[in-house]
Amino acid sequence: MLLRRTCLSIAGALVATAVSVPAQGAPEPTTLAVEGTIEVLVVDHFDADVSDPHHEAHSERIYTLVTDDGAEIPIELDSDAPADARFRGELVVDGAVASALDRKDLLPAEGGTIAEDTRAGRTAIAVAEDQTTPLTVESSRVSPVLAAAATPIVHRAYIAKMTGAGSVEGTAPELAAAVDGMLAYWELEPGATTSFDRALDIRTFAAPAGVTAANGCGMTEPDTYIQAVFNEAAQQFSPVNFNAPGNHLVILAGDECGDSGPVGIANVGASINDGGASMITFDPATFNQTGAHEIGHNFGLEHANLNDSASPDPRFNEYLDLYSPMGLSIDGSPGGLTFSPPSLGSLYRAQLGLNTTDEIAGVALAPGQSSLQQSFAIGPRSATSGLRSTFVTDPYTGTTYSVDFRSGAGRDNDTFYAYGATLDTPYSPVYDLGVVIERQSASRETFLMTQPGADPREGAFWTNDVFAPSPGLRITIGALAPSGAPVSVQLTARAAAPKRLGAKTPTIRGTARVGRTLKVRVGSWSPRPSYRYQWYANGKKITSKGTRSYLKLTSRQKGKRITVKVTGTKAGYATVTKTSARTKKVTKR
Repeated sequence: MLLRRTCLSIAGALVATAVSVPAQGAPEPTTLAVEGTIEVLVVDHFDADVSDPHHEAHSERIYTLVTDDGAEIPIELDSDAPADARFRGELVVDGAVASALDRKDLLPAEGGTIAEDTRAGRTAIAVAEDQTTPLTVESSRVSPVLAAAATPIVHRAYIAKMTGAGSVEGTAPELAAAVDGMLAYWELEPGATTSFDRALDIRTFAAPAGVTAANGCGMTEPDTYIQAVFNEAAQQFSPVNFNAPGNHLVILAGDECGDSGPVGIANVGASINDGGASMITFDPATFNQTGAHEIGHNFGLEHANLNDSASPDPRFNEYLDLYSPMGLSIDGSPGGLTFSPPSLGSLYRAQLGLNTTDEIAGVALAPGQSSLQQSFAIGPRSATSGLRSTFVTDPYTGTTYSVDFRSGAGRDNDTFYAYGATLDTPYSPVYDLGVVIERQSASRETFLMTQPGADPREGAFWTNDVFAPSPGLRITIGALAPSGAPVSVQLTARAAAPKRLGAKTPTIRGTARVGRTLKVRVGSWSPRPSYRYQWYANGKKITSKGTRSYLKLTSRQKGKRITVKVTGTKAGYATVTKTSARTKKVTKR
């Protein structure tokens, strides 16, 4: 079975910082202080055969800083910076930028900082815009901007077919029908759009110079070519603004472009109302899946992965949640099948603000609550009304899991999982009907939880199966039926850690001589506990009368050093034991 993947997005929710510290003794770099917004474009690179256990999958993230004046500066970021985040920082001035400033006698001394709104700053920005080499970030603060609650709007897709770099097979009516079918995925997702139509006719443009099928139609060298591809395609619809809400530029590339690895590329947005550009290699067998996936990136969605420790490398789990449109696109044409993308999972619907008040039930312990048990009957995730998910927060770990029922009905009728299949890779589970449990990371990727110990591993839970990732959470699945899944949730709080006593090290008073009595002074403990004592001679426990607060020395202790351990106990506090210092050797009378 041929596997097709699409591009990887990055739209994290955390504040990210990227700070580069010069080596000790190295001169401070000259920098340019700038502010603006981060744009993210991501491309996938991977082997076509993911069944090969040695295949390598990796993602290439391309960052552009759009200044408040509209300049676009390619930059390097070490962290997974979210799209549309606010950037404040300093960029290293070197290379062509430094040379241009030097020629105009505008380059300050090493360690100096150029302000953005000065002549030197404007010159540096103009040169940086014209080069493909990204500037290094010396220091930065990247602050995500939370998207406002969105209401459904009209979305429009402007379709441009690229020629001269592979061929997009199909007549104009066939391509139009394929695009309309692909756009229908998001039009049918409840609450996502009021409509999602193809605007105007499909336009044709020639691939820019240097863009060939051999370099993935520019996707294997995106820094050099992709912006030219996007600009050329956008010109076909001038003056449409593809930064405006709801406007999507979709470029159809020849299927041969995918032979070099990349299958799709997309701008990453932050909201269900965002538009943006994407490029998709056109294969009728996977186009619906890949197209829905790429537009998902326009909306700010991440990939759907497998949460599984069975694979030797986490990269092998990328894209392997096949209950989500943000996973793999799969070519079923060798068996005469064309798979549809699954309906959007509850975690992503919540992220986009699409869930209704009766759609998802939340289960979590209230402050001070020790345990909770609740039962739900959730309908299929592909249904359009009623309770369709439970969000459960593990009191031990704080992780929230979504519990969805994937019945293979409705919009999910022709999905890969509806056939109860698995991929031709040693690390994939069986994808079948049943209850699907997922979590979402801070960077907004989702992860499919598999049944532990199952052989082969199962991606869905069935009647009487249990998911218990910690002592604090137990989810039990009842008897499944096409109409819904009974789910029982049991939560148990972690026992509160006992408080710690304020303890002092005990001291021994008295003369270390046979016949004399040693006494222990415990000092001031807070709060005052009950005490236990144990005396030792050269580290060996004194069993005869050695458990009192005093010890009368006998000839048995002659020549030995004495210590005492004091143990304090009090309800609600951890038991504490303190040991005194050693005495001098016990002498004879």
